[in-house]
Amino acid sequence: MRIGLIFILISFAVISPATAAPVAGFETRSDGAVRITGALPRSCQNPVFSPDSREVLFTRFTNGYNRGPSELVRVSLDGTGETVIIPAADSDNVNVPYGSWSAGKICWASDRAGGAEEIYRADENGSNIERLTDHPGPTVSYIEPGFNPADPDKIVFEYVPSDTGPHRIGLLELDEGGRITLLTSGMDYDDRLPSWSLDGARILFQRNTESGTENWEIYSADITLGNPPSLSGYRNITGVTSQDTDNSWAYQDRRVLSSSDYGNLPMPNIFAFSSRGVGRPIRITFSGTYEDGAPSYSPDGRWIAFESHSTEDEDSPSAIWIIPARPDNIFITAGGTDLNGDGTPDLTIFRPAQGLWAVRGITRAYFGGGEDLPRPGDYNGDGTDGIGIFRPGSGLWAARDVSRFYFGSVSDQPILRDYNGDGTDDPAIFRWSTGLWAIRNITRFYFGVPDDQPVPGDFTGSGVHPAGIFRGETGLWAIRGVTRFYFGRGSDGPFPGDYNGDTTGDAALYRPVSGLWAVRGLTRVYFGAGSDLPVPADYRGGGSDDIGIFRGSSGLWAVRGVTRVYFGSPSDIPVTR
Repeated sequence: MRIGLIFILISFAVISPATAAPVAGFETRSDGAVRITGALPRSCQNPVFSPDSREVLFTRFTNGYNRGPSELVRVSLDGTGETVIIPAADSDNVNVPYGSWSAGKICWASDRAGGAEEIYRADENGSNIERLTDHPGPTVSYIEPGFNPADPDKIVFEYVPSDTGPHRIGLLELDEGGRITLLTSGMDYDDRLPSWSLDGARILFQRNTESGTENWEIYSADITLGNPPSLSGYRNITGVTSQDTDNSWAYQDRRVLSSSDYGNLPMPNIFAFSSRGVGRPIRITFSGTYEDGAPSYSPDGRWIAFESHSTEDEDSPSAIWIIPARPDNIFITAGGTDLNGDGTPDLTIFRPAQGLWAVRGITRAYFGGGEDLPRPGDYNGDGTDGIGIFRPGSGLWAARDVSRFYFGSVSDQPILRDYNGDGTDDPAIFRWSTGLWAIRNITRFYFGVPDDQPVPGDFTGSGVHPAGIFRGETGLWAIRGVTRFYFGRGSDGPFPGDYNGDTTGDAALYRPVSGLWAVRGLTRVYFGAGSDLPVPADYRGGGSDDIGIFRGSSGLWAVRGVTRVYFGSPSDIPVTR
């Protein structure tokens, strides 16, 4: 496809990783992606995961890319058990890569009745087919339908008025007698591929903002299910620096997947953008010879499926590939936040919608909100961390009751560390597009290349945190002026810290597909998996960092061998340093 905080219950149980899918497939790329469909020249497109994350449903065009007739097919993640569940029958049957498989049902668009494309629903094995719409006129089509996870009787879809007119976002309400409402006007923009957030409160879609040209960007909007339903609060998620299409929700709605040429790539790859439109995206696939599109995130948080074909030839058939999901670590870095100065990290969450900071057992305060990224730290050298935020849109740093200043821009990653060993944390930014490190009032230099992840740490035990990068494509760790080595791979998230208490930083990785934590030269353990957020820190105050995760779906903080605590909600960001 293109264009209240809960009382602690202490336990020492280990969170065991779920069994990773047995990926065999037909072919493996250098970025770790595995092809799970074959039989070219048939074109396999639009993968969506089953609710249990064990299978993928996709559209297979029998005569090439977007060349019907087409059928709906299920396949296991290892490429076995391929089963046609909706035969082509001389018609087109097309699903979408997000929202088309939910609660034992699938939905898709088809012209199987002989006229324009309509919306259909069936059981997940292809039985009990229901035609849900029947609209007049041969030129209008209803395509790209997706269920509301919170209410499957609500289905968003793409309204196509003609072969040339702008597309619009439509809503089908089965519980309102099949009422159809067009949510966007089609006057100024071309809107396509809608999907629901997990809570049913927002709609994601791609929008062409310039008539007569190709300028696709990803938007979200709040939806009000009234009479009539309506959209409001539009947000441009991806900006205007790239062509961004094929959107779908991911990472518990914290991020949005897109096929994008972000960074002026010659071929679109898969990226994960912040759903709040802040910070740099996570690059998921790395290929200069394949065009990657139609990404889909597995419900268990371990995999991303996508369609891909070699070269930019639009007629080239696609295959379905899967790749491990990379950790969502734009907000998370290793090391705890000590907001009362007792030497032990405090469990802290930041709730962007209200600007709430909640520190378990200590305080609640309101500071920042919206697009702000939490950046607590010791801004004045008194030995106690303070509440602080970075506002990407303006480059504002604000440390509560200490200071406000402007440093950086929307594309920079803010990193607060003690870079000169004076006991005070120094505001710094890493500009991924150029490799620029800028440390406020200290220095500026270039270290790294696009798509490197910054990993500053005290790797010498001197109290100074030199700049460092992790290059996922090769597993390279490079610490400026200290060392270079290879450890890990593209789907790993780097979380350096002092894991053995010797005051010297250790390279460490978290692999969400299996829950593996690997600390270089020390240990390998399994703890957490999928969409869990790593939150390692010295929770016991003994001088060594403990392995820990935050599970947003339940508000669980689990620290290996120490404790399990419920504190927070799915919309909260766990605050570490």
